[in-house]
Amino acid sequence: MNKEQMDADIESELEKVISGEKHTECEYTQKFIKVLDDGRVQAKITCDNEWLEEPVSVITNDDRIGVTPFHKGHVAKLVAQKDNGDEVILYGYFPENTGGGPVREKDENHYIDGICQTLISGPTNHLFGGY
Repeated sequence: MNKEQMDADIESELEKVISGEKHTECEYTQKFIKVLDDGRVQAKITCDNEWLEEPVSVITNDDRIGVTPFHKGHVAKLVAQKDNGDEVILYGYFPENTGGGPVREKDENHYIDGICQTLISGPTNHLFGGY
């Protein structure tokens, strides 16, 4: 089997997984990017942000998503991208159902849900802490 066929087979299998199970109740779109050397999948997730009133995207499993334990969950900082290519920092909160350790190791569905919630309702630096 050649590399092109292997890549096509991987993408086909990933598309089945991605389109099969619903990861969150949030409205989002996703696009497969690639499989990393350690086996994690990168996908571009896009949601409409209620503060910016436009779609924003982030790629999973890369250094643009940061989470740190806080209280009974995790605080998230996402470096998202607008349609025009501009970057925007969004802040969010992943509730306690993500578990006690690194979010990505606990439950992929909670990870996707936390990302989508942050993309949808996460405030920017400018709006953070404002009412």
